[in-house]
Amino acid sequence: MKSTSTDSCGDLSDVEHLLSSEWKPYYICDKTNSFQIPHFIKDDFHAFISIPDKHSTLSQLIAIENKLKQTEKAQYLPLSFMPIAIKDNINTNNYRTTSATNALTDFTPKYNAKIVENLIKAGAVIYGKTNLHEMALGITTCNVYVDTVTKNTIYPPYGCCINAMDGSKSCGGSSGGSAAAVAANYVPVAIGTDTAGSVRIPAAMHNIIGFMPTQHRYPINGVFPLSHSSDKVGVLSKHISFIIDIDDALIPNTIINENDFDLNNVRSGVQKKYFLDDVHPNILDSFHLTLHKISMENKVTLIQGNDECFENVRSFIHGHNTPHSAIIGM
Repeated sequence: MKSTSTDSCGDLSDVEHLLSSEWKPYYICDKTNSFQIPHFIKDDFHAFISIPDKHSTLSQLIAIENKLKQTEKAQYLPLSFMPIAIKDNINTNNYRTTSATNALTDFTPKYNAKIVENLIKAGAVIYGKTNLHEMALGITTCNVYVDTVTKNTIYPPYGCCINAMDGSKSCGGSSGGSAAAVAANYVPVAIGTDTAGSVRIPAAMHNIIGFMPTQHRYPINGVFPLSHSSDKVGVLSKHISFIIDIDDALIPNTIINENDFDLNNVRSGVQKKYFLDDVHPNILDSFHLTLHKISMENKVTLIQGNDECFENVRSFIHGHNTPHSAIIGM
């Protein structure tokens, strides 16, 4: 994490002993021995719409400390002090929620989204709000417009999110800011939303893990809606262990026994044409290796997709001059 001036940092020496070593770097803003909270992140990638706020973070840390003193059992707060960035289409009452649209620039909800409330109850620290494609309707997280009258290019105040791995590449979307924040090590975990790829696409663009759960596993109350039948809250991180920790905290008492799953009767469709046309050879090799593994070791039956069907869809899109984003809202 990058930080600058140490003016007016809040001293948290009373909380320091409670933090694990993996969380401490997110709350240090200088090179002294004192334990303090950062109040500015040099966000080189426009990953955030609202950077982590010093006072909000401080109050959250103190609240977690008080809860731990009351319970005296850390297991009641399984995510104690974990800093988590939240996509800016998810309501938070300590940060504005803009959905990256000018219409909501000054909107600060009165209540947290249910997913945010559950994270706080588990001991997490809400650590800023991340950039996204406007209203989560796109896969670039770059909100640029052309004035139809003047033909001038208009850049909204939130800026285009930059790929934290390679600035010449797209960061993906619509949860591009969440992915960039994780890839840049601003946060260990970020929350995104996924309707048709909005967690998985930016995760792939940044070589991190994007977990999209099944429908209704996590609540979507307080999330800016696109499709109630498809909207999902997802988790992005470099480490699968963090994602498991969050899932365990949000869905307690979930016991998964691999012996309960019989894959012998599972059939999986494989659509190679169109999806694999421009894939890098290394990724293609990994793809085929994985297919071989699940078919041989797990006895999954692979069914080749219908190329003609996809050709018809592609011809329809191009024939009607319809952008892909209009067919699939991200």
